Amino acid sequence: MPNSIESQAKVSLDNSLEQLDTSIEHQLAAIRHQALHQATNREPSSWLPRNTVVSAFSLAAVALLIASYLFNIEPIKQSPPLVMQYQQPELHEDPELIAQLEFLYWLAEEHEQALL
Repeated sequence: MPNSIESQAKVSLDNSLEQLDTSIEHQLAAIRHQALHQATNREPSSWLPRNTVVSAFSLAAVALLIASYLFNIEPIKQSPPLVMQYQQPELHEDPELIAQLEFLYWLAEEHEQALL
């Protein structure tokens, strides 16, 4: 029974489509074209506007810069000769090389402080 009602509805719609005049067909085609054009040119919607996201990231970047400046966070410095002594035990055997490395390290620190 449902198939007969469904088939009757399809036949009725097909017949009414054949009986449409050209002005109505042109109107329907124009409306369809306009609807498709609007759907393709529309920007994707999101729950958060694009300007808000850009503003939030900018604010976070500025906050990080200010925090690093205010708290003057510096990395922990360790003498390279000490690090090298643990990594390369053969440096223990050459005190002259260690002295030269310590002098170069001191010189680099002095130069860095002079630049600040």
